[in-house]
Amino acid sequence: LVGLDNVALIEPLDYPHFARLLSMAEIMLTDSGGVQEEAPALGKPVLVMRETTERPEGVVAGTAKLVGTDSSRIVSEIFSLLDDKAAYEAMARAHNPFGDGQSSRRIPDVCVVGLGYIGLPTAAIVARSGCRVRGIDVSQKVVDTINRGEIHIEEVDLDGLVHAVVGRGLLTASLEVAPADVFVIAVPTPFGPDHEPDVSYVLSAARSIAPVLKSGDVVILESTSPVGTTEQIRDLFAEARPDLKIPGLTRETPDVSIAYCPERVLPGRILHELTENDRSIGGITPSCARKA
Repeated sequence: LVGLDNVALIEPLDYPHFARLLSMAEIMLTDSGGVQEEAPALGKPVLVMRETTERPEGVVAGTAKLVGTDSSRIVSEIFSLLDDKAAYEAMARAHNPFGDGQSSRRIPDVCVVGLGYIGLPTAAIVARSGCRVRGIDVSQKVVDTINRGEIHIEEVDLDGLVHAVVGRGLLTASLEVAPADVFVIAVPTPFGPDHEPDVSYVLSAARSIAPVLKSGDVVILESTSPVGTTEQIRDLFAEARPDLKIPGLTRETPDVSIAYCPERVLPGRILHELTENDRSIGGITPSCARKA
């Protein structure tokens, strides 16, 4: 490309200048995963110079198209978009599966199902960040205790935190699941009589969530669970809510995201470790994992 009159080779830009340049472009040619996510927010069609991409949801949604690395094909695809206004507009106006760039302006409502040794500290820490949290438990005594700003379990510094977030109106407890943007399942997974893991509480929690699910929601399984449990939740949602497109079971952009993020804490240090420990997140799809 050196020496071509209509090509400018420049040094890497800082982000504000890059975003400005991106906003002025007509089409993006890239092999960058990040650009595949950012360009659709500005209505810029993306031609991905690869045979595969780690952002397949953009291809499915129509914001991006794989064009490979053959130069003649790349040139042909560029002229196809420039010469066909309808094709260009279809890509420019396609639903952006990576969001609309306004997430920092929104504070999600969070519903934590299970208010035990993991669920209550998780709910309190999320509430401390400014999110509105509704905690769900099957025990009326637990619900009443938390709504008084008190706790029913022993954990270092948890009493003060719960008292504070309940007092600020950021944490409430209830017997009933209500609509939210993010659902966290943190219920027990005990062993059965033959030492097999019992995921019945997890599936019961998922059943309670299914009726209130809406497009855009995220469901995160935090209970320590055997392999395949997240898929069981997915299948349960698909059966209970045929009106929603479920990840892993649709070729279109899914309506909801489902992920698994097991807790990794020690009693007596739960608040510290929930905040400081690295977490492993697995999604039904890569997009689910990123959203979680």
